[in-house]
Amino acid sequence: FTGGGQTLRLFLAPGSQFSTYRLSFYEPDLLREHISRLGLRLDLYKTYRFLRTHDEDRTGFGVTLSRRFGRYFSIFAGPRFEKIRLADIDADAPAGIGLDDEYRLWKHSLITGVSYSTIEDQFSPVDSEEIRLELRQNGEFMGGDLDYFEADVRFGKYWGIWEDTLGRDWTIALEGRARRAWSDETVPYTERYWLGGTRTVRGFDYRGIGRLQGGYPLGGEASLNATAELRFPIMSARVREEVDEFQWVR
Repeated sequence: FTGGGQTLRLFLAPGSQFSTYRLSFYEPDLLREHISRLGLRLDLYKTYRFLRTHDEDRTGFGVTLSRRFGRYFSIFAGPRFEKIRLADIDADAPAGIGLDDEYRLWKHSLITGVSYSTIEDQFSPVDSEEIRLELRQNGEFMGGDLDYFEADVRFGKYWGIWEDTLGRDWTIALEGRARRAWSDETVPYTERYWLGGTRTVRGFDYRGIGRLQGGYPLGGEASLNATAELRFPIMSARVREEVDEFQWVR
């Protein structure tokens, strides 16, 4: 028996300020076409955020169909359903952000997008690039409580600048993300964009960049962040059936 490249992933990360739990399955070649493949992804997830303004409980389920064209280009589409529930609302939270003890929100989205990537090794990309555009229509037509449009662009460019005596690459990496929401009404507080923290801009508190009101972050309807990095190997070893050094830490 040999597998067809399917991936089943269970991710559990409990924490005192942020917890996430995710179960996902990915079938990369639904019709066994090998090159221009039809893929299927199923995601079930639950997250908890314990913030100064409130505690947030978010549960979601998504289905994504993707189609590859050659090695580098693909398109994808599918629905996603989310339920958002808030608790322990801070009495000093800024007025007008729409938080109350009965806050319940259903966010149902139809997602489409395109992706181009020449990356062969996600751990150590060299002389490659990637760009991913994702469009989301959050719609009342799908039974949700919201009706607005979002665009999300992620990009990365990687240059190899030197190779050491063990064949390990030193690289310059440029990565970034831009997001924008269009709505006839104000985007709900829980769905705004935030910057600050290890996942976006290191050196700042989580959600610590942007406008504040009474010391509380207000978020925004657009965001842009980017990073430039020098990446180099720290620890590697020879492993069986591998030609190159296997890198453990970069």
